[in-house]
Amino acid sequence: MKIHIRKIGLFVSVFLTAIILHGSKAFAAAPSMIDTTVRIVWEDEEDQDHARPEEVTITLYANGNEIGRSMTLSAENDWEGTFESLPVYIEDERQSYSVVEEKIDGYTGAIAGSDTDGYTITNIHAPLPKGRSGEEEIVRLDDMPQSQAEGMIVETVVTTKVSKSMPARTSTTIKKTMSAKTADTSETVYWGGTLLGAITALFIWMRIEQKRK
Repeated sequence: MKIHIRKIGLFVSVFLTAIILHGSKAFAAAPSMIDTTVRIVWEDEEDQDHARPEEVTITLYANGNEIGRSMTLSAENDWEGTFESLPVYIEDERQSYSVVEEKIDGYTGAIAGSDTDGYTITNIHAPLPKGRSGEEEIVRLDDMPQSQAEGMIVETVVTTKVSKSMPARTSTTIKKTMSAKTADTSETVYWGGTLLGAITALFIWMRIEQKRK
């Protein structure tokens, strides 16, 4: 009986020692600090509209909370930077790091990656078709002949000018229906008056001719 107890105690001791050694090696292998790299990729046809900002601010978060660290990316640093020496654990809690890019007018951003592999931010901007200046392009209802405007739906497309001060590009479509009720009546009044005058003159001429006979 004593021999069995000694064997069980020896087995338990060996098992616990193995667990402790394995845990120590795993803990020693885990990094205490990490570096997180952030890179920005632009998909805007080589900044065709000149809407790309000169610099972009990236803010670092840990477990969803801002921790007071940020960096500025620009063409000077090839739109890439690194948050260095980030503690993996704080008070036995794994820190999960994420990044947030400031809002860029005219661009749609998508973030992919992780705090260990790094993050890639892709900013997408749909440029204006070549040959268009970006000034307002308006199809005006008033510019159309009345005969063509009646009963037609005319689209007015307004595209704001793209510039550094106003990089955003928006498009608005406005539809109007031109009918006989909403048509400008000034032309109708003009021709109606002209016709009435002609009829009056003809009536007077006929009366003069009757008197001569």
